[in-house]
Amino acid sequence: MHKWQNSIMNKNINKRVAELRLHLRKNGLAAYIFPSTDPHHSEYPPEYWKTREWISGFNGSAGTAVVTSDDAALWTDSRYFIAAEEQLKDTPFRLMKERLEGTPSVTQWLAEVLPPGSAWTSINVVNCTDGVDGLSASLAVVSIGTFLLAYGEELGDYSTAAIVFIGALLAYLWSNAKPSSLLMGDAGSRAMGFFLAILALKSGHPFAFLLAALVFIVDGSLGILKISFKRFLHISILKNTLTPLHDHVRKRMGWSDEQVVARWLILQAVASALLLLMTR
Repeated sequence: MHKWQNSIMNKNINKRVAELRLHLRKNGLAAYIFPSTDPHHSEYPPEYWKTREWISGFNGSAGTAVVTSDDAALWTDSRYFIAAEEQLKDTPFRLMKERLEGTPSVTQWLAEVLPPGSAWTSINVVNCTDGVDGLSASLAVVSIGTFLLAYGEELGDYSTAAIVFIGALLAYLWSNAKPSSLLMGDAGSRAMGFFLAILALKSGHPFAFLLAALVFIVDGSLGILKISFKRFLHISILKNTLTPLHDHVRKRMGWSDEQVVARWLILQAVASALLLLMTR
């Protein structure tokens, strides 16, 4: 194939991968796997089912292509290493040389590139922030709303769930802003954290969580870090800082509960606005 033909082919590949990633985000999918076989597991599929070649440009008889929202890779054996390197040049795909030391399997690679710890992190930082009447629920309304505004199209049907969740939190706040007559407890705060993690993953932009839930992360994670360093590394950090951070500003700096809620909301609104500007 001539160089100009290769260039046209690679542009088509790049466009297909970009369109597939948009589809993944819209439907809340983490990855798409393209095998060499057809649905009947035939090693010699008809033209219609040559999906791996269509998405990657690699036309060898054996190989598996995988596309995620941020990465893409193709696995094949030693018969095709040279051909695959040439055909994948200037495409989003990186070559994974099967049966060579250090080459991960498809499953291992997916475990590395997908963010499995995000749900655990989100659940725990939100749970740690729950300690002032109305604080975690108010922050959750802003954080969920941020994902809706920034990635409503990508979230698809999850946008409806997010709106319902916000409505439920607002109803809770109507009757349970300070003084609260009904404690949310771990069941409520962990549910909020889990739902925020789901939105981050379904949006296809898991790192957006860093800004969309910045106050949750800063307020709730300091205590986790403090305990982890002490328990596992025997290192004491933040000795003069009470955690969660909202306890420090209340007990050491004299902030009222209302001041904590208002100021934390202002900080989160600024972080959310920054994310929305970045996604325009």
